[in-house]
Parts: sequence; C-alpha cells; structure tokens
Amino acid sequence: MDDNSDAEKCSKKRLKAAIIGRLPKNRHNSNLVLTCDLAGAGKLEAAMTTTTENGFAARLKKVNRKHTRMARGYDAKVGRDGLIVFRPKRRKAGMPIRGLMLAGAALLGFKALAIVQLGAGGYDARVEALQNGTAVEQAGAFVMQPDPVSTAIATRLAPLF
Repeated sequence: MDDNSDAEKCSKKRLKAAIIGRLPKNRHNSNLVLTCDLAGAGKLEAAMTTTTENGFAARLKKVNRKHTRMARGYDAKVGRDGLIVFRPKRRKAGMPIRGLMLAGAALLGFKALAIVQLGAGGYDARVEALQNGTAVEQAGAFVMQPDPVSTAIATRLAPLF
C-alpha cells in the first residue's frame, strides 16, 4: 500500500467519528491531538490542558465539600448490591427546642434563687424599680415578674439557704 491510501483510510472524518464515540457525552475538549500511524489506525491523544485541570479541580472541590459535610456526621446504608454507601447527614432545620427549654429552666432557676436571696418583699421592690426605668429595664421587669413556678421553686430552695 502506498502512503496516500493509508492517509485516505485514516481520514479526519473517520478518526473524528471514532474519537467522538470514545468521549463522554456533554464534554467538550478542544485540545485533542489526532494522529495517524502508517498502518492507518487512528489514535486519540489528549494533552494535559486547562480543561482537564479544571475538571480535576472541580472533582477535588466536590470531594473536599463532601468530606467536610461527613465530618459533621454520616449515615451508612447497604445498597441492593451489598455495597455500603456513606452519605452525610442532613442538617436539621427548625427551632432548637432543647436549647429553648434549657434557657427557660435556667431563667426560672435564676428567678427562684433571687427570690430566696432577696426575700419576697425585696424581690418585688426591685422588680417595681425596674418597671419605672427605661424600655429595656421595663422589658426585664416583665420577664422577672414572680410567677407561680418560680415562687414554688423558691419555697423548696429556701430551707437549703
């Protein structure tokens, strides 16, 4: 065979069709090098280019983000094929009910301790002084008003102090 027939066998159209069949769909790589050896077989060579580096950087960023999310907790599930797959736990949206309950209990405990230490009359006098103050002090007086729960806790704590 002469060189022209080899070149015809390895035409750009045929080689391009072979290459497109090997590339992943929806990926564009303009830096492919088309070569043809003497036997007429087309070869695909891709140089390390910015497009492949960008793809690697994107994959690396995705792996790091998943690693960070999995550091906060993960669930392990076994698939149908027996493969164990680890997925990051989803964040819980909503109000932190436990934190609000703890803050409310701490407020009731503080009010009860203040009633025990100051006495009922002294505590009422201080709350009344707050009611005559600025808007912030009036809000504090509203929160610090003696209620049945804090007075009940104060009566239980009084023998201890």
